[in-house]
Amino acid sequence: WGPNSNHVCPSHWLNLPKTYHSQYSLMLFIIGLHACTGKTMAIIEMKTVLVSLIVNFEFDLAYEGQIPQLTAAITMSE
Repeated sequence: WGPNSNHVCPSHWLNLPKTYHSQYSLMLFIIGLHACTGKTMAIIEMKTVLVSLIVNFEFDLAYEGQIPQLTAAITMSE
């Protein structure tokens, strides 16, 4: 890709054009044949931590005598 393609030239990356979009610079690590092999493991670890947190939480009614209304939602407060 040019006359100095056989040489390492770090200064090439110092003066990037203003239209450079860094959000695409790591795309090779996310998708494709050369995707990061640790990505799947990291996702599994995150799901494992999330499940262990949910399982170890203690859920109580807000007040005694309350009749729970079952819904498919989670309400969080500070």
